Amino acid sequence: YSHIYVAPAGPAGASRRAAAVQAAYAMLSKLYGASPANAPQVAFDARRIISMGEIAEVESAASIAAGATWGQSVADQIFTIRSTDGFTNTAPFPDNLNIGQWRRTPNLPVSSALSVAGAGYLMVTTQTPWVLSSPMQFRPGPPPLVTSAQYAKDFNEVKTMGSQFSAARSPELTASALFWNAGTASYLWNQVALSLIEKNNHDRDRDDDWSHGRRSTLLENARIFAEIGLSMADAAIACWVAKYEYHYWRPITAIRETADDGNAATTPDPTWVPMV
Repeated sequence: YSHIYVAPAGPAGASRRAAAVQAAYAMLSKLYGASPANAPQVAFDARRIISMGEIAEVESAASIAAGATWGQSVADQIFTIRSTDGFTNTAPFPDNLNIGQWRRTPNLPVSSALSVAGAGYLMVTTQTPWVLSSPMQFRPGPPPLVTSAQYAKDFNEVKTMGSQFSAARSPELTASALFWNAGTASYLWNQVALSLIEKNNHDRDRDDDWSHGRRSTLLENARIFAEIGLSMADAAIACWVAKYEYHYWRPITAIRETADDGNAATTPDPTWVPMV
């Protein structure tokens, strides 16, 4: 498979599993280990001991040591490369009171960064993508003009279906919205991949006629999660670069403050609250 930044060069006989464990441990420690009270690092240390202990049941100490050394090397190299990739935590969002422009929302009237991003995605707007040629490679076109028929159609759909107390939204749609709002994209899609891998291996183990094929390997599983992670990382970068380009207002702003938007097909509702 194609590699990302670091070419394969692990020594012969090195444990792949130990390399994977050490690389994950090293990168998590670098990124999150120094958080309050050092609590994450304690958890990482404990998890590493357990993981390496499980590997020791089937692989030699020499193989594990060689794998861990290589995993540490890969983590160090990638961390060094990405440490100058433009990631920042000082990227205030351009808010103003112009029609159609983003501003701090009435249900979250705090700092600009929190109000627009919540999870701190502002940090990726100056970041070099992992695999895209540029953050603008798949940039969507601009949102519709607030005076357009398309805007009025979208406005009224969101106003009706997205309201906290909508009578038009079905229980199924409500459940779907709650599901997608319950976690981050990375958590949800990694869980989807994990469940599919586990189902494939479970079906293969119980099926005597081998109709489900073979079990997936560590390398194949690692590649799946690497592709998912890289895709989501670049999607986040591209998404937030586009948000900075258009800095369009949110539904709660538009619906509450749209009296003077110049569109006769939109009617404001100063009490409107979104479902999520």
